[in-house]
Amino acid sequence: MTAPAIPLYFYEADGQLLLDLVADMVERITVYNDQLPLLPEGVTRFHSRAPPGISVRDYLRRVVRYANVEKCCLLMILVFIDRICARGGTSFVVSSLTVHRVMIATVVVASKSLCDNYYTNVHYAKVGGISLNELNTLELELLFLLDWKLTSNAETLQRYYSNLVRNSLQQRQQLQQQQQQQLFVPPSPPNGTVAPPFAPQMATPNFSTPPYQQASAASSRPQAVAASALRLNQPGSMAT
Repeated sequence: MTAPAIPLYFYEADGQLLLDLVADMVERITVYNDQLPLLPEGVTRFHSRAPPGISVRDYLRRVVRYANVEKCCLLMILVFIDRICARGGTSFVVSSLTVHRVMIATVVVASKSLCDNYYTNVHYAKVGGISLNELNTLELELLFLLDWKLTSNAETLQRYYSNLVRNSLQQRQQLQQQQQQQLFVPPSPPNGTVAPPFAPQMATPNFSTPPYQQASAASSRPQAVAASALRLNQPGSMAT
């Protein structure tokens, strides 16, 4: 069965497709950052005491469903993460302890910045599962982290979308190659000789840039990984 064609432009993409693309990238960032040590001075307002009992994908699906999140706002989650990480000088990190609060805060700020119609913080707080006071605090904290640079043009959003699609297609191709190699059965050796053990070579991701940012000389703790750091085949940041 042939997979459905992926639209060329983000505004033509199905909402569920875009949600999956963004959630997959956020999950990958979270998995990597969970390997970094959490120091006392690295705790921020976005940190929770324990990871919430809902996955990144399910949480984002809930927010999109009950807050009617626009497609551009989904992409702005990654734009905002990139901008904060590019600025540096903060303890901001997207990990399993912060990712849910980061997502609800970025959705709120993006919706108010880009959309004509949006909900009140009372509604967003109920959808996100946090108190109104906490959401207000997270929103203000995010605004300062972004230096109040809250908008983006269509070209930037399209570039993010194109990179997410390319990333997804490459991952799918690598998975297919791995499955084919695992199913491959080597031919029997001639003359009854014993063949050496078969060890298929698994395809490895072709990352053009390592999934991390270099730590500054003033700090031994690695900086938070930006959304663009996991992008394939095109080095540099996606944000402008």
